[in-house]
Amino acid sequence: MKLLYTPGETMDAISVWLPEKRVLMPGDTSSARSRRSLLGASGGVELRLEAFNVFNRANVGIPNRVVFSGASEGDPPLSTAGQITTMATDARQVQLGVKITF
Repeated sequence: MKLLYTPGETMDAISVWLPEKRVLMPGDTSSARSRRSLLGASGGVELRLEAFNVFNRANVGIPNRVVFSGASEGDPPLSTAGQITTMATDARQVQLGVKITF
């Protein structure tokens, strides 16, 4: 795994290069690690840690496109016109999974 500086939308963008799989993915989007341990001849435990939006980058939604209410001619623009009230992606999420086989 190799971290690459890849400026694009922002100047601090980082991507992750996985040469063994020939995959390039944004570094702040997701990450996953898995570890397997054996318990006896047929059993095992697998721990998996996954993280999404690792650097907690704020990806804002589309601005409000409604400018006028259309109730009557000559109305002033709405106060919410052009405001961004949503996020395009969720905040940082981390989850841990455990798989036990026997």
